Amino acid sequence: MSAGGLVSKLMRPRILVVLALSLAAPVPAHAFDDIVRGVVVSGSFETASAGDAILGELGGAWGGLRAFPDRRWIMQWEVLATLKAGVLGSEHPYLFLIGPHGSSWIEGDRRFGLAKTTFYLGARLSGDAENLGNPDVKSFATINSVDGVGGIVARGAARIAAGASYLDTKHSLLAGLFVQEELDAPGINTPAYAFSELGLSARFDVARSFMASVEGLCGITPAQGDAVRNATESTMRCGVAAAFRKLFANGVWIGATLTYERDTEHLVYAGGGAYDTASAPTFAAALALGVPLWKVR
Repeated sequence: MSAGGLVSKLMRPRILVVLALSLAAPVPAHAFDDIVRGVVVSGSFETASAGDAILGELGGAWGGLRAFPDRRWIMQWEVLATLKAGVLGSEHPYLFLIGPHGSSWIEGDRRFGLAKTTFYLGARLSGDAENLGNPDVKSFATINSVDGVGGIVARGAARIAAGASYLDTKHSLLAGLFVQEELDAPGINTPAYAFSELGLSARFDVARSFMASVEGLCGITPAQGDAVRNATESTMRCGVAAAFRKLFANGVWIGATLTYERDTEHLVYAGGGAYDTASAPTFAAALALGVPLWKVR
């Protein structure tokens, strides 16, 4: 290994430590800060092709948005680690599910200029995974489909964003266009997917008080050959998501999220003929309550 490669390898952990400390440290009074952290409890209602589900979560959360004093950099992040449990209506009686759930994403945004309103570029990495099971069911493959809710459900994405930003001492607004690559892990009865996606997003924060965000996207997978049917098939996914969070002076927060997405399959036979079929839409609505573990400054 070259000297330069050795230095780069040794510096990598230090860079991660510096980033973590900068996010956790108290923010100067003249910088923008809208952060929540502590214990979170939430409940959700979901509909999917596997059936309706009522699920609850208990765990820890840390997230927010911070603009640094030079006004050129903004960091956004969310980290969640919980125990998730509830019932899924894929069986009668309803199927009880329980297991761990973790999700995280981090985005760095570079503002080009010191004015309140300016152009920005951003990059985001995100991931979400859960493994919900039932102690009385050895294999979900032996019962009705639970794909999308039960078993291992995981997805990750890498995003590049560009748009307009507004920033003063009390308010932050980011709105723009993004492109991303999303990978979905295979389910019990479903294959893995790789989507190339295009979307619009907006996020508005009031310092230590309020956050609202919304985004919409559509993406498509590469066409895959099907030797059995002598055809090619691709999947299109379109969806929208919205989130709201109110942070109180004592650090307690309440939040709500809404998501909707639907997949459409496009099948083209080599001998001629094309067909489009749509899967059942996936809809989820959740409410959350968060309580800080230490005094908020």
